[in-house]
Amino acid sequence: MAALFGVATALVLLAGYRLTCPDSACRPPQWDDAVSALMRSWQTPALDALFMALTWVGSLVVLLPLALLLAWTLHQRHGPRTACFVPVALVGASLWAHAFKLLVNRPRPDPLVALIDIPADMSYPSAHTLQVGAFVLAWMLCPNLRCHTVTAIALLLMALLVGISRLYLQVHFASDVVFGAAAAVLWVLALRSLPIWKERTA
Repeated sequence: MAALFGVATALVLLAGYRLTCPDSACRPPQWDDAVSALMRSWQTPALDALFMALTWVGSLVVLLPLALLLAWTLHQRHGPRTACFVPVALVGASLWAHAFKLLVNRPRPDPLVALIDIPADMSYPSAHTLQVGAFVLAWMLCPNLRCHTVTAIALLLMALLVGISRLYLQVHFASDVVFGAAAAVLWVLALRSLPIWKERTA
């Protein structure tokens, strides 16, 4: 099952690549342009400030310390295997994202419309989306850890807002975010399916 989900992760990212870069010529599909235009129509100074702050939640600068803090807390109660799950999911998601950035080499949206400096790396897939999606789902599916409903809703809302922030700030296309989110789900399911995470440690 783990291998199946792992293959599905790669296939989803490859499908997005074929959709957005047919014949290695990257160009945004019509729905990418439509979503970008919709996001521009929402722009207000208040939302600009909100999404400029929220977008940082998807970066490793924020997520990795949070994952390590969670791991330290879980280690005290459940042992090292449970503690490692979220950090491994997060780091793996980052590796997926940056490997496909190098493979696809899709340019970012027009820097003239972006509300923040265009990042130096490529556009597809959205690393912020893949990372925060993996972090959130890994927390929810962490072995031996019960995720309460309120916590799950808060985590999912956080992931959703980070994805929207990348579109609102005009540093990603919608397809970067959608396929990044789908890959995050499949990657965490692949990881969770490995036998090591099925063993109870407490």
